Amino acid sequence: TAKELNLNNDHESLINLSNHNLPEDQLKVGTPFKQLFNLDDIIVDFENKMFTHRPDCFGHLGVSREVAGIQNIQFKSPDWYKFDTDSSFPKLESELKIEVDNQVPELCPRYMVIPIEGIEVKPSPLWMQSFLTRLGIKPINNVVDVTNYMMVLTGQPMHAFDFDKVKFNDQLAKFTLHKPKKGDQLKVLNGKTLQFDPAVDTILISDHQKVMDLAGMMGGANSEIDKSTKRIVLECANFDMYAIRRSSMKYGIFTDAVTMYTKGQSTAQTEPVIVKAISMLKELIPGLKVGELVDVKKDAFEYDHLTITVDKVNQVLGLSLTDLEIVDMLKNVEIYSQDH
Repeated sequence: TAKELNLNNDHESLINLSNHNLPEDQLKVGTPFKQLFNLDDIIVDFENKMFTHRPDCFGHLGVSREVAGIQNIQFKSPDWYKFDTDSSFPKLESELKIEVDNQVPELCPRYMVIPIEGIEVKPSPLWMQSFLTRLGIKPINNVVDVTNYMMVLTGQPMHAFDFDKVKFNDQLAKFTLHKPKKGDQLKVLNGKTLQFDPAVDTILISDHQKVMDLAGMMGGANSEIDKSTKRIVLECANFDMYAIRRSSMKYGIFTDAVTMYTKGQSTAQTEPVIVKAISMLKELIPGLKVGELVDVKKDAFEYDHLTITVDKVNQVLGLSLTDLEIVDMLKNVEIYSQDH
């Protein structure tokens, strides 16, 4: 069974390999099973104390970049992670729309959502289930698994809502981001019903009539994806780390998303992450159609520019690096000097 092979938690049935889009030349007697799903793997477990102040090091790409830098190896991000947004945004294929009213821009500097129709909820491919299982994440379904896959890859949490559970009318959903009001409550996905305190800077997301999400922490049971879901709203956002931390302690919610958001994730990566997630969903679900991508942001992202001398670097580190050595180190981790 798949559980015995550490592919997922299914211990009820045997695996029919012909159902998993494997290359025909590999589906033959003599092919090592571990080769089919990349099971001949080495898992390196980093204790994250050394990275605790580094939001980029809570995803595989960031840790890989860091290790490459330490070893003086050139790291190269995937093209999709540093893409030209003008040419990479998904083309409009559906009339579904989302209206977003962000009443707390100081707590949510960037909020991206896109409605998608033609969804068929089913198990994700075995390679993805195996990947998530090896990382201690339980596979759920193709939609949720894609959001979790992108989270562990980049450190950027994502969420998906059932469009039909939150819609204003058949073609439109209205989202409002706000602080708690007296009487606001939500049954979250772990089964708890939370009563929200207006005195705490918690970020809630409501549709036109109800609270449906504890933003950056846990979704609501009233908007979750299930087997009957046909249309979704895919979310990729950035939330204030201090608001998430205070809310997490107040309500006892300690999820992977909380861990990552409390490190201060960058607003710059929401864009490539949501576009890549859409691309993956399109590969998994033929016929899927996307609506209008909404990007509500407080400020346009600007890279920080730092001016520092070679003498200062060596003074702080206690080393004797040359300017060219420093430039090479920075280039290896995709940080570039204007002077070289």
